[in-house]
Amino acid sequence: MSSGDKVKIKNCVGIKKWPDIADEKTEFCHFGIDTVVGIWHKSFFLTMIDKANKLCCIRRIPNKQVGTVL
Repeated sequence: MSSGDKVKIKNCVGIKKWPDIADEKTEFCHFGIDTVVGIWHKSFFLTMIDKANKLCCIRRIPNKQVGTVL
């Protein structure tokens, strides 16, 4: 598998299928998670944003492989 291959992460739930309680924004830990790829695919970042309080966590990761992201 090359670094550009897309892999479906098990048990991943799309934002449209989040439980209704997530839209009420009363519970912590409903995170939107994404990866950001830098210029020339030389750097990678994992971003996590909590829907309720907008807590944002950004971490540099060595690659975008599934095992690293998990």
